[in-house]
Amino acid sequence: MATFAKIILTNTNLTGLTNSFTLDIKECSEVLFTTIQTGITYSEFPYFVNLDDTFGIINCYDYKVSEYDTGLVCSGQTLISGVTPTVTPSITTTPSITTTPSVTPSVTATPSITTTPTVTPSVTATPSITTTPTVTPSSSVIPFEVGIGVVYESGSTVCNYTATANVAASTNTTVSFTNRLEKTNNTFVDISVSVTINQGQTSGTTTITENSLSYTDVLGTFSEFKDFSSTGELVDSYNVNSVTFIGKDSPIWQSYRFIACCKETTPQYVSGKIDSSALGSGGWVTNGNAIVYNGNCYIPFSVGPGGTDVGNLWGPRFSSCKDSYCICPTPTPSITPSTSKPECVDLDCDVAVTPNPSVTPTQTPITPLSCDVAVTPNPSVTPTQTPITPLSCDVNVT
Repeated sequence: MATFAKIILTNTNLTGLTNSFTLDIKECSEVLFTTIQTGITYSEFPYFVNLDDTFGIINCYDYKVSEYDTGLVCSGQTLISGVTPTVTPSITTTPSITTTPSVTPSVTATPSITTTPTVTPSVTATPSITTTPTVTPSSSVIPFEVGIGVVYESGSTVCNYTATANVAASTNTTVSFTNRLEKTNNTFVDISVSVTINQGQTSGTTTITENSLSYTDVLGTFSEFKDFSSTGELVDSYNVNSVTFIGKDSPIWQSYRFIACCKETTPQYVSGKIDSSALGSGGWVTNGNAIVYNGNCYIPFSVGPGGTDVGNLWGPRFSSCKDSYCICPTPTPSITPSTSKPECVDLDCDVAVTPNPSVTPTQTPITPLSCDVAVTPNPSVTPTQTPITPLSCDVNVT
C-alpha cells in the first residue's frame, strides 16, 4: 500500500484565488528539495503526495510550503515508521514488452532503402552547401564582459578601481556604476564611479578620494556594486572580481546557499562565503537581497554550502527577485500564468507584507502561514485518521 504525505494549511487567511503556493519535499538526508507542485491554491489543500512514487521507500522527509505574493514560508520534518510499500504490482506492466514484435515488420521496410540510389543524383546539389561558410563570421562575435576590482586604503578613504574586459575594446568604453560602502554606525555611503577602457586595451583604472569619509569609519566587510551602465562597447555582463580593504580586519566568512529567482534557471542553487554581519539585523542576507551569477538572480535560501561555488560575496546587486533585472522570462501562451511567476523565497515569515494593490483596503490583515502534515496509507481512508496536531515545524506522525 502506497504511503502518502497529507499537507494541511492552518492559521492563515491567504485563502484567495490569487494566493499561489509551492510545495517542496526532500528525503531528510538529501541537500536539495524536490518541487512537488507550484501554483497550488488554498482550496486544493489538504494536498496529498505519493512519497513512494517520488522518493521510493523513505522513513524521514522535510517539507516546505511557500506563498508567492507574500513570501511567507512554513517548513518542518516528519519521521515515518513502519512504511513498507509494495511496489511489485508495477511489474505487471512488463507484458507491454510483447509489443516489440510489432517493430519487426518495420524491418521489412528496409528494401525501400534500395530505392535511395535513385535519390543520389540529388546529392549533386551539395555544392550549394559550400555557401554556408559565408555565415560563419557571425558566430565569431564574443560577448564583452567586464570585471571590477577595488582596493580601499586610508587617506580619508581612497578607492582604487580597475575595470578589466575579457577582450580588447574596439572603441573607448566607459563603465559607470555605484559603489556602496557601509559605515561602522550601520549607515551607507554611495560612491559614483566611472572607469574608461581605451580603444585596443583590456583594462582601465581610476582613483576616487572620499575626503568626507574617514577610513576608520568604514566597516571593511561590505561593498555593494549596482546600477551598471556603459558607453562605447555594449557590455554583456558585469562581475566583481576582487575587493580589498587595506588595514581592516578580514571578514568572518561562512557558507550560505542561494536559490534562483526563476524556476528555469540552471543551476537552481549557488553557494558563496558571506560575512557574519550579513546575517545580523538589517544585514543584506537577512533582508533577502539578490546576487547575480552568470546573468541570473539568486536570493538567500539557507545556511551552509550547496550548489555551484561563487566565491566570496561582499554584498548584493539587487533588492529582491522583483527587481526589473530579475523578472523571469514571459512563458509561452500554452503555459498557465501560475507557472510564469518567479520562485522567490522570503527568509523571514514575520516581515511586514504589503497588501496586493488589487485588494480593497478592507481586507483582513495577512496572518503568518503555518501548515500541518500527516502520513496516511491512502487518501481514501482520511475519515479514520488520527487527528493532526498543529505544527510549529516539528510534527509527530502516527
